[in-house]
Amino acid sequence: MWNDEPINILGSISANDVTFSPGFPDLFWGGLEITGTAGTRTESNIINCEILNATNPITIINSNPIINTVYIAPIDTTALINGTGITVIGVSSPAIDNVTILSYKTGIQVIRGEENLQTEPIIHQITLRNSSVSPRQEENNTTGIVIEGKSNVIITDVDIKDYDTAIKIENTNPLQSANPSLSHIRIRNTSSTLRNEDKCGIELKGNENALLYDVRIEECSKGIKIENTETGVAATPSLDFIRIRNTSSTLRQELENIGILVESNVIPVLRDVQIEDAETGIQINAGGNLDLKYSLLLNCQTGLKNYSTELMPVTRNSFVIEEDQVPPDFLQNCVALSLNNILNFEFSNNTLYGYPKIAVVNSAHLNFINNIVWSNTALNNPMECNGTYDVTYSDINYGTQVFPTGNINANPNFVNALELNFALQYNSPCIDAGNPDTERPDGTIADIGCFISSLSLLQLRILFCWATTSVYK
Repeated sequence: MWNDEPINILGSISANDVTFSPGFPDLFWGGLEITGTAGTRTESNIINCEILNATNPITIINSNPIINTVYIAPIDTTALINGTGITVIGVSSPAIDNVTILSYKTGIQVIRGEENLQTEPIIHQITLRNSSVSPRQEENNTTGIVIEGKSNVIITDVDIKDYDTAIKIENTNPLQSANPSLSHIRIRNTSSTLRNEDKCGIELKGNENALLYDVRIEECSKGIKIENTETGVAATPSLDFIRIRNTSSTLRQELENIGILVESNVIPVLRDVQIEDAETGIQINAGGNLDLKYSLLLNCQTGLKNYSTELMPVTRNSFVIEEDQVPPDFLQNCVALSLNNILNFEFSNNTLYGYPKIAVVNSAHLNFINNIVWSNTALNNPMECNGTYDVTYSDINYGTQVFPTGNINANPNFVNALELNFALQYNSPCIDAGNPDTERPDGTIADIGCFISSLSLLQLRILFCWATTSVYK
């Protein structure tokens, strides 16, 4: 260590096209600490610079510097530095843009109190890579971005690779919610040496009403985890246009793999979410809830698993198994719904395709209305029940089991099921065949299934962009 104390900048620094380095690859230094009260001096700027072998390269305390086009890394990028690339503390609203950070235990950390900022920190066009090949210890778990406190930080255009937790956002204030915004985020783990570890894409904790848009997560044992142990109003984060997938069969078999995990005292709003190749697509634990619409669960062994006593109706989604894409031993254990300890759960106007079993019902009641259940072979035992269920006004490709009350068994005539387009053709028997007490927007009887046949093709593509094209196909 050359010097573990940071260089404390009490005035301001203007650095352009500068390399900060101790000069030798085996020496380290403390980094730059930019401290001061905004408005009392010229703000610092660090532009087109490299910062090498610093334990904590940039620390920003109560100031608003410009950090633009900066490369932060150890000289030996295969070594992990037990520090934070950029730390933002207190009343700080820096503009951090076009930054690459390699092989730090934490890439970027924002620590906020209860102060309200006129301008929030903006973190844009960030690349975070953990190239470390050293053995991992539990105390050295790596995190790409950490947001602590009541922060409404704006994070856009971020690429995070090979971190134990890519993004962690936590607000422990039960009285004031935080509303951070995350968009255009790419998270992936590709190293085979890391796949046997417990990885989490995004973790939301506490009173967080985060807005997530256009997020892609690959090869994480938990794609997104949402929990709130604080008392008071439930957190209601919004997740829109989310893609979570695993392509590694090893990951699926060796770890409990969950696309989205919903814990207590949260009600996430999920729209246009696609979860692919998960052991469990969405799991709701005791005290949790969710608002799920217009989403696709693809090749998930269990589509939705619930342990909560209350759950909002789940409607307008597709649960799909591509029978030719999964091994037989995986297929035979697939079930769309696993329901536990819920007195009344409504599942309506959804499409299930390829699942050999509709639901496992334990100490629960399932109200199954206006749904399509279709596959290449008839379902002889679609319900495994230690509870009760009502199946009405649905189209089910059943074998020996017959369901009364408005149900039919007829090919729904999808536009193209092989391309995941489950819109109904004009001659589908599911049109106007739903529960007479439910209506479409035009006032006619509801259709069976997740698509509303009266909508135009353009509207269908807007509502269900994954139905005709997939970002992974």
